[in-house]
Amino acid sequence: MTVQRSLQLAAIVTAALILLALYAAWRSANPLPLTAEEIRARTTEQMHSIEARAAEMERNASR
Repeated sequence: MTVQRSLQLAAIVTAALILLALYAAWRSANPLPLTAEEIRARTTEQMHSIEARAAEMERNASR
């Protein structure tokens, strides 16, 4: 393998790594939207939290 061929290969690999890094940065800045299951789980968790807080407020009010 000649020096020129080695440098071309290194340039191609470097360009591919730069593109991969750019894609990773873009993907982390633009996450995938939540699935219906994730939304349902989050909503259920928030409902339980609100219900627990309401029950605690009722107990405190009755004292």
